[in-house]
Amino acid sequence: MAEIAGLSAGIISLASLFSNCVDAFAYVKAGQSLERDFEILLVKLDVEKTRLFSWGNVVGIARALNNGRHAILDDPATEATIRSVLESIRLLLTDSERLQRKYAVEELSEPAAQIATDIRQQNLISGTSLSIFRRSYKRLCNRARHQPQIGITKRVSWAIRDREKFNKLIGDLRGFVDGLVDLAPIAIQSAVERAIEDDVSSLRVEDLNLVEEALSSQGRYQALSDAVSDAIQAKIEGGTIDQWLNNQEVEYEQASQQSQPEPRPDPTPAKTPRNLPRKLNNPSPTYLPDLTLTPFCFIQACRKGSIVS
Repeated sequence: MAEIAGLSAGIISLASLFSNCVDAFAYVKAGQSLERDFEILLVKLDVEKTRLFSWGNVVGIARALNNGRHAILDDPATEATIRSVLESIRLLLTDSERLQRKYAVEELSEPAAQIATDIRQQNLISGTSLSIFRRSYKRLCNRARHQPQIGITKRVSWAIRDREKFNKLIGDLRGFVDGLVDLAPIAIQSAVERAIEDDVSSLRVEDLNLVEEALSSQGRYQALSDAVSDAIQAKIEGGTIDQWLNNQEVEYEQASQQSQPEPRPDPTPAKTPRNLPRKLNNPSPTYLPDLTLTPFCFIQACRKGSIVS
């Protein structure tokens, strides 16, 4: 079959290999009881997932030529190295015998629906970068009229049973991801770091605290750790300001209700537009609105960011 413009069998196969690596991550879980230590392990794993997914998105691994695909993917020697590393990652996460022997994980056969439910909580940081890749890969396959292949034929999940041995798995995975990132120019490496920092900044404070704890136990990724700390501080300060504004609004509304007198019935009939006073045609200051900024207006202006110091 003739190749479609900007696509080739090599581009499709490399993107498919990367997709198989993405799929392999989905079946690692903490086990039946999600203790804090196991949560930290999953976050450490998710950091490496996010680095891998962000690298793939930045270099355009699921994009066609002249459509956001970086030149390093088209260099034969570099492309061969990338394939080798991705294949190593795929085997690391799918080799049943080695997973159980070397990393002490336990195979759990579960219904697909249950697995899908469990894996949603494991994309704490990587969810955004994963979605970006999925969309790009789908467009690539549609353009090439290629049917995505299932990379993992046996749908099982792997439960963490030994903290120390699973840390070794994370370390081995980190080495492979480091190898991919180091192949790219400095500009690409910086773009990958920024993408990860953007993903982290959208997390809730409780999730950021979990990420901060996971990063502090590794002693790596100082820039990411700083970004997490900045995000926590910004969200705490933002929450404090919002709470203060809410309190001010409530206090103002309560004071207004207490100070307003009971309305008295007006014995005179309401005037229709035809019998309004003539002075409305030439209004005096009596009929001009009061432009004084009330406390309530000030609060609303603060919320909209229209008060400039």
